[in-house]
Amino acid sequence: RSKSTTLGLAGLVIFALGYIVAAIFPCDPGCRPNEPSMSQLIHNVGGFIGYLLAPFFLFALTLAARSWPGAKWLVLFGSTSSFFTLICLFTLFPSSPAPGLSQRLLETLVLSWSIFCGIYLVKHAESRL
Repeated sequence: RSKSTTLGLAGLVIFALGYIVAAIFPCDPGCRPNEPSMSQLIHNVGGFIGYLLAPFFLFALTLAARSWPGAKWLVLFGSTSSFFTLICLFTLFPSSPAPGLSQRLLETLVLSWSIFCGIYLVKHAESRL
């Protein structure tokens, strides 16, 4: 229980909520129309809030994981993921040659971190029983 853990988990929840909003409000065909619909605008805002926070909440969780026993590999993965999600964030803009690729990579890193963190927590909980 630390501020880093709390901030990181809150960021993960916000990322998930943004993902849900983006799923409920689909993007227009091509996802980058000249005149976006209201659904497209909501989709973009919902998704972008989560993407904007991703590098920072991953970094916060990585800082917290440094004090977790046996989590050296999780810290390494979290540090790497934080760095690459930050790069992905800067390549999501319309002028980027492959914003969809950056988006998918960012999502993969966040979801992979979540899975690995879950695996760590399950193993750690079992060792306490």
